[in-house]
Amino acid sequence: SRQSELDAQKAFFRLLGWQAGGFKFETISPPPSFDKELTGSTREMLVEAVRQQDELARYAEHLLPDDARLALKIPLESRLSALSAEALETLQVAINCVEVGLILDYSEASDLETWQDLFYLLQNEYLVEV
Repeated sequence: SRQSELDAQKAFFRLLGWQAGGFKFETISPPPSFDKELTGSTREMLVEAVRQQDELARYAEHLLPDDARLALKIPLESRLSALSAEALETLQVAINCVEVGLILDYSEASDLETWQDLFYLLQNEYLVEV
């Protein structure tokens, strides 16, 4: 990931989505820490990760590449007041980060929730691909 402060749960879910990879365990001193530690049982985490991967797989043909750039549609005709708090948060991240990969990294929501918000924002012409 491009962001060193990636949320622990988001990093864990992404790791479980890898189709292939190599792993190397190293001792890091001091050990890395996360602002938000993982919570819940291993089983709960695995079930949620698989659920989100399944949902994202349904959107696979619509997902934009990480380097795709998004911008606020100008003039903005859609009403900001019509957005949920979560979608408004994603819109702010999109305005600040521009590239899809960075939007996903910096969003406090899960990748699935962020993609759902991005699809809504694109379909309702809050954002456009540039």
